Amino acid sequence: RSEMIGGMVGNLSTRLYDEGGTVEEWTQLVRSYIVLGDLPNAQKAYDASVEAYPTAFERGELDTLALSAGLKLNGDAP
Repeated sequence: RSEMIGGMVGNLSTRLYDEGGTVEEWTQLVRSYIVLGDLPNAQKAYDASVEAYPTAFERGELDTLALSAGLKLNGDAP
């Protein structure tokens, strides 16, 4: 079951990084990584979503999710 979930998350990740997607899909990817305990990939996906959707009001739920998981809103920025 764990492999199946990992495969689905991997497929979603590949598609979003290659083709882009909706803010809801990015939220799903970030949430999936958080649930799996993979915070580095959650941060990476969050950073990519911010790049794809730079206007904060488009990312309200995603920003809330990221903050609650302890992700950095400015990614790697000091």
